[in-house]
Amino acid sequence: MEHLEVAANRGDADSARELGDRFFHGREGLAKDEVKAVRWYRKAADQGHVMAIADLGYCTLNGLGGLDKDESKALALFQVADARGNAYAARMIGWMCEWGKGTPKDDGRAAEWYRRAADLDDEEALVSLAWLTECGRGVPKDDQAAARMYAVGVSKGNAIALNNLGWFYLTGRGGLPKDYNLARHMFEVAAVKGNARADGNLGYLYEQGLGVPRDVVAAMSHFRDAVKGGDLLAQQHLGYVYESGQLVPRDPAQAFHCFSLAAAQGDRPSFQGLTRILLGRPALDPEDAASLLALCRNHLEQGLTEARLPLALALLLGIGAPAQPEEAKRHFLEATHEQPPSPYLPVIAKQFQFGLGTPRDPGFARSLLESMVEHGAPGARVDLAKSLLDESGELQAKGVSILRELSRAGDAKATFELGLLHQNGRAVPMSTTKALALFSQAAEGGLAEAMFHLGLLHQAGIGVKKDPTKAKGWYLKAETAGWPLAKGRVLPDGKLAPLTALPGFHPAK
Repeated sequence: MEHLEVAANRGDADSARELGDRFFHGREGLAKDEVKAVRWYRKAADQGHVMAIADLGYCTLNGLGGLDKDESKALALFQVADARGNAYAARMIGWMCEWGKGTPKDDGRAAEWYRRAADLDDEEALVSLAWLTECGRGVPKDDQAAARMYAVGVSKGNAIALNNLGWFYLTGRGGLPKDYNLARHMFEVAAVKGNARADGNLGYLYEQGLGVPRDVVAAMSHFRDAVKGGDLLAQQHLGYVYESGQLVPRDPAQAFHCFSLAAAQGDRPSFQGLTRILLGRPALDPEDAASLLALCRNHLEQGLTEARLPLALALLLGIGAPAQPEEAKRHFLEATHEQPPSPYLPVIAKQFQFGLGTPRDPGFARSLLESMVEHGAPGARVDLAKSLLDESGELQAKGVSILRELSRAGDAKATFELGLLHQNGRAVPMSTTKALALFSQAAEGGLAEAMFHLGLLHQAGIGVKKDPTKAKGWYLKAETAGWPLAKGRVLPDGKLAPLTALPGFHPAK
């Protein structure tokens, strides 16, 4: 170390750059110190050391070592290093073009820079070019060309190439045969090299039983390792697993934790996952609760509108800070202006209407739904009508009027809801004949829920004679149309599952 420092101080650029690298990575017994690293990188760069110039570019790009973060200045440093044939600098310019850092986002230019770096034997640039080629971004989509480039990366031990080529073998892409065993081997090697996505893919193999016996314990172990390694897809997937209870017992707090990790990487679906969990009012891990407000505010400021509803729910429920109900309501109303509209807003309106986990406020519930109608949210008028039906007098009559108007205009959901009113004699005269006609009209309009309901009525003999054959036909149509409760109503032997198998089934509801 002393000899290296002496040489560096005497003007040896290689020694100065090596010292910078040791301080940057905390190698050779030195404590990691980015400020000292930058100091030595600059000394080497001032003497023309091309790699040190690129190192300064990286530190400037990320604001490390006491440097101000400056993407334009970083790009200029990379361009200086590239002009002298530095492959790493060329790759970094490609990365900046790909992600729009310091220069307009341009996948075509990114591909050109990656190719330039790959021609200088930069394996990471080759793998990045393969990814663009696989996706058809900036270059024509070509799975076979991507597979060839990944294979070169694999020959050099590149973990990303191992994982991606493994996926090609798993799915039989790029002209390669499906080979689960080879795919698993590549994932295993990549995972040992620290590739978190490969761990997630191993979890997928064990979850699905592809090339290995299905093993939930092994799948969860790999998913957890991938989550710890920062893999966004694993974080998102494990959130769904804990939310649904499909592989393990349902655990909303763990689901929330996993969604929080993915949301911190800007994952929009995971912010929606946070919203779903919060709607159930779960007990949360204190650290997750404490960081929620900052997480949502930071990403909302960056334009991720999906962060607004979990922020509003946190403010409403007092998660991470004292409750601010009026601020929460402001955000809920603001969410009705955003496109596409959140599917969870009607649920939130219902919670306010009936006081489900929040102080009852029917007036605000109506304001929320009326704002959704004003901003064109699909189905909002039906939701508004249903909320009015729970009132009395003129408000209830207005709800019926809205449903009739929508039904005449061909809205299948409104037609179905109107049928339920006639079936139960709620806010309108009871009429089984009208109800059946409306259910049939809604089913003809493609509403799977109406098809399923007709199946129930024909099986139970409500308003019609019991007819298992017609019931079976309606159930099968509903299942084909995607209604989840219809699945399993027709048993493998062609018989109908008993109505008692439907939790909470009441034929008059």
